[in-house]
Amino acid sequence: MKKTQYKALLKIFPSIKKYIVQNFVVSIILMILGTIPPVFYALFVDKVLPTNNFDLFLYVVLGYLISNLMISMGNVLFIYIKKRFEKNFKLKLSSEVLWNISCCMTDESSDFMDYKSRYTDDINSIVDYINTQICNKYFQYIIAIFYIGLLITIQPMLAIISIILIPVIFLNTYWRSKKFSPMLEEDYNKRNRLQRLAYSTFIYWKQIKSLNLEDYECIKYNVHLREYGMFREKLNMYNYFNSLLEGFQKTFLVNNSIYFVGCFFIINNYMTMGALLMFVQYFNSFYSSIFSMQNIIVSYQKNLPSLKRFAYLLFDIKKDENRTVVINEAVQSVELKDIIFQYPNSDFRLDVPDLKIFVGDRVAIIGETGSGKTSFLQILLGTQIPNQGKVLINNIDITGTRVLDFNRVFSIVSQENVFFNMSIRDNFLLVNNMATDEMIERCCKAAYIWDKISSLPDGLNTTLGENAECLSHGERQRLAFARAFLNDADIFVLDEVTASLDPFSEGEINKCISQMPKDKTVVMITHKIDKIPDTFKIYTMLDGKISLAET
Repeated sequence: MKKTQYKALLKIFPSIKKYIVQNFVVSIILMILGTIPPVFYALFVDKVLPTNNFDLFLYVVLGYLISNLMISMGNVLFIYIKKRFEKNFKLKLSSEVLWNISCCMTDESSDFMDYKSRYTDDINSIVDYINTQICNKYFQYIIAIFYIGLLITIQPMLAIISIILIPVIFLNTYWRSKKFSPMLEEDYNKRNRLQRLAYSTFIYWKQIKSLNLEDYECIKYNVHLREYGMFREKLNMYNYFNSLLEGFQKTFLVNNSIYFVGCFFIINNYMTMGALLMFVQYFNSFYSSIFSMQNIIVSYQKNLPSLKRFAYLLFDIKKDENRTVVINEAVQSVELKDIIFQYPNSDFRLDVPDLKIFVGDRVAIIGETGSGKTSFLQILLGTQIPNQGKVLINNIDITGTRVLDFNRVFSIVSQENVFFNMSIRDNFLLVNNMATDEMIERCCKAAYIWDKISSLPDGLNTTLGENAECLSHGERQRLAFARAFLNDADIFVLDEVTASLDPFSEGEINKCISQMPKDKTVVMITHKIDKIPDTFKIYTMLDGKISLAET
């Protein structure tokens, strides 16, 4: 990640600075506290054991226990700060990236299916980048310098001999990390290819069955599966070889060398046994910082593909920043004026001469399949640009622009709603990251889904799975209504929300519609005129032309 991109990241997420400061302060305290237990250990070996001084023994044991207790408390605080930041950062990062994906103007080569398949792994990689490359990297240099000073104070010659081993370790790690990064990227690509193949087979199973291609699809999948299996064996062998090298450099090159040379110094009265044991403990801390530097190098190489993808999604994605608009006030009116829209190479034409919707209006657009309802909705939401005419919100022309506060203006519930493979609470927090559990519960009760959520073993902590696979279709619809209630936008857009539902679920959804706040505007797209509530003003859509229904 470039320095300019890092600065842009700080502008989007200013909490990173606070986290870096907190992380640094706690780490410094832990580093200083970590030097105390070895001192008591050395006192025990050099002073207590030779003299059998019981009073000194009690002081040494008490000091050793208190220092370790303080270290434990510091570690708990460190983990708490880290976990709290990671949760909030992941939610904000998810919201920002999803917004860019949904509102950006991209070229046809942009492969967002690829981003979706890697989404969770990439977010974890960004968090790992913050922790290692920003917070931990330079602090490890401080730890290394600090412990070098302590080692030289104890025994300069042994310290110099120990430090000579470090360049060998660095070169070895750098070589392994350069080798490992392309292999991880290849692993991602092969796994992603398998997932896509399985996904396309499940989606198009009817076409595959009708063309008698079942055997062909199975053979194709098995070929890719065998290829991926052989590659995983190669990757596992490399990991095993990696572990052997790490064990060799830690056990033989480092520990044995220090003990052998340290014993030589003890025999020649250059240092005491307690000093050697203290030296070893400090050197282990020093080596841990060096090992952390190695892992930082490996981690950067490992996360580099993810960093490039997210840098693209956050900063480099093609957007026309001049074509943006902000709706500063609550929406009082929406107007589609002289709209004409026609798809290329198509005879279909959408014609909306003048349609005004005011705050609190309940409007239903009915029509058969292909009558133009979806095109009308796409133009209203700005995902399609009309050939002619304007879309006005509060008399502000938003035609072909990007509404920066889209989520405050529109809450959308569609026939198929998108949920992410995270907890129910986190799916709600994506639309309102300041929401409390009480707010979520209130919205779920209004959508008649709280009884289902409260019956789950983990409640709001329940992981939904891919697209909320743990819920029925009707339950997903009611959960989508609850999320829309939490979003509390000015305009609720309901797109075929009762399609493909059984009578019971349809009745529950109609209850949700009746719970819509009276001061909110509701636009409903449907083909079931008998299911429209009496309070709705009905417009009919026929062959792309819209007109007010007589009854």
